[in-house]
Amino acid sequence: MKKWNLRSAVEEVKTYWNKPPEGKYIPYQEFVAYSVGGIGVNTINSLFGYVALTANCLLLGSAYQIAPMDLAIMSIVMSILNLVKTPFISMLVDNTNTKYGKFRPYLLITGVPTAALLILMAFIPNSLSYPLKCTMLSLIYALLMIFQSLYALAFTSLAQVLTPNGEERTGLLSVSQFIYSLGPSIVNLFFPILAGLFAGGMTGFTAYRTLFPIFSVFGIILSLWTFKGTEEKIVVPRNYVAKVRFVDGISEIKSNKYFWLMTLYNVLGGLKGGIGGILAWYCIYVVRSDAVLGVMNAVIGTASVPGMLLAPLLAKKIGSRTLAGALVFHALPAPTRSDASRELKSVWSTKLQSLCRNKPVISSLAGATVSYCCVAQ
Repeated sequence: MKKWNLRSAVEEVKTYWNKPPEGKYIPYQEFVAYSVGGIGVNTINSLFGYVALTANCLLLGSAYQIAPMDLAIMSIVMSILNLVKTPFISMLVDNTNTKYGKFRPYLLITGVPTAALLILMAFIPNSLSYPLKCTMLSLIYALLMIFQSLYALAFTSLAQVLTPNGEERTGLLSVSQFIYSLGPSIVNLFFPILAGLFAGGMTGFTAYRTLFPIFSVFGIILSLWTFKGTEEKIVVPRNYVAKVRFVDGISEIKSNKYFWLMTLYNVLGGLKGGIGGILAWYCIYVVRSDAVLGVMNAVIGTASVPGMLLAPLLAKKIGSRTLAGALVFHALPAPTRSDASRELKSVWSTKLQSLCRNKPVISSLAGATVSYCCVAQ
């Protein structure tokens, strides 16, 4: 076995910076472009959480003073629109075939509108009548929801087409996730701390109207690196024009068990997301410190590091299909998890079931599982 050392690692990076090793498809410069550029993409995506239509959104609930019941109604309307948005976006991407590829164009097309709409969410005049203010926020959020979904989908899906090599793809997803997760970490650490320097802190307008543009410009600039520095390797011939009808897309989704497996994981996992809102309210209204919220966000964020580093090893050892089941098993509420485990013992070993209870490890395996789900059909 070849002994690893820093000098040999540097030489390897230099040798394969522009040209990948034999049997591989991703040179190091492309690896860096996707990973570091992803910091920018995920910086913008993380800002989306600061304008969510929920009662614990400090911008909408405290600054704009939108009542919790009205936020709930707005959220229900957006959920209905989301049912139409998902297959529409899928159809749009399926029928995309440009010289830049299928996913890369959307990094360019949707990045600036996503950032602009995020900023606009903080600049609606608070002097507007209450019904008009709710209407304006809902319309902007509806557009933001479409552009941000396309933006996030373009970035995550791009990793699937950078290489046809499954093992190389898993390595990319694991290491790049470790790097581009710095985007949300930076935002969640420094946004609350910096907000405390402005009048009103996290419950006032000044912080959002100042920090949203700063973080957005930073994110857009970095995301351009991903667009310019990557190349889709799995492509269809340019003379082939896909024509996927809306009805056909719905039919395919209906029979795609891997899609529903990941959807179930996301739904169940979303039930655990409420802890973030509780944390924000506790820090702002009980501890009364924006800075404490930033520090707590940073500490919690470090929990995912072990899983990011272990993902390639685990995917190779137990297989991505098993990981797909592990993700759903972990997302089950605790009372039903023991019942589910009896049904799943034929698929997973007892050791794997124990692993499923390790949230930092399992949450970071989603990328590897998505990779499997995208190529399994």
